[in-house]
Amino acid sequence: MRLTRLVMHGFRSYGEPVEVRFEPGVNVFLGRNEAGKTGILLAIQAALYSPRTAAEREVLVADGSDVCQVALEYTLPDGSEFRVDRDLVSHKGSIAQCREGSWLTLATSVGDIARIVREHTGCDDALFRATLLVRHEGVEVGDADDLTRSLSERIELLVSGSPGGVSAARAVKKLADSVKELSGPRAGLIAAAEGRLREAESV
Repeated sequence: MRLTRLVMHGFRSYGEPVEVRFEPGVNVFLGRNEAGKTGILLAIQAALYSPRTAAEREVLVADGSDVCQVALEYTLPDGSEFRVDRDLVSHKGSIAQCREGSWLTLATSVGDIARIVREHTGCDDALFRATLLVRHEGVEVGDADDLTRSLSERIELLVSGSPGGVSAARAVKKLADSVKELSGPRAGLIAAAEGRLREAESV
């Protein structure tokens, strides 16, 4: 999944309509504090996973604005293009697919949009926040060891599929321990059992 275009209107510091186009590869946004860098990340999150409560939506509305809208366009690996539109004031939205140059609406209910987004991203809001959405606060750590540990935790969470699940590292360790066990003192017993099984099958 590759993000291609983001439009914000009345979202946080973006009172007027603003368009952001994402280039292939890494995109870097530079700016002073309060310039709106975090707003771009939050707009992506709000487009994919609309805030559930009115209080969560209200804090995203730009000061003095009576509108708060985000639209995010993205492309899947097969080349299909999609657009998610959210109106955070009226708590309405839609997801559409581009077919032959026109946008065809696929869903407008919150539940159906969430289901399609989960299919496309492979994760829900909680997993997205814990793994893929890395804000600067998430990487401000004391030293290299802390950074390594922080990134390892995020990667493990992403692979395990849910916060609190069995991490990939633990699963790999368990498999490695099992392999060691099979190739250790019990290897002879296993080989003998396999030999007996082959003899029984040939009878």
